[in-house]
Amino acid sequence: MKERRMAHRASANNRVSIYTVSGEVHKANLTNISATGLAIIFSAPADVGAKLLLKFSLFIGNKRKEFKIGCVVEHSHLKGNQYYIGVSFFSNTQAQEDDIIAYVEERNNLQSLAG
Repeated sequence: MKERRMAHRASANNRVSIYTVSGEVHKANLTNISATGLAIIFSAPADVGAKLLLKFSLFIGNKRKEFKIGCVVEHSHLKGNQYYIGVSFFSNTQAQEDDIIAYVEERNNLQSLAG
């Protein structure tokens, strides 16, 4: 299978608040993140093309950074009894992208030291 990712990613295990266009709010688990998008695990599928607002936080260095980013669902597939949903960002700022890149690099450096 050809790798489709355009940016390095890192694993994550954080809670995410999902805000739908209709105003619903859901909670999910963040599983990995890159500068261009992220993947979440959720109990229900998401429609490809759906626009969502995601709120989550990441620890970068020793600081907690809060993110609120608009995204679009790229894929949604069942794995076991949960859905893996991949989204791409469309409203992130350059500062948010820089922070996420720093998080990914930090996590990957820690994993390579542990491995």
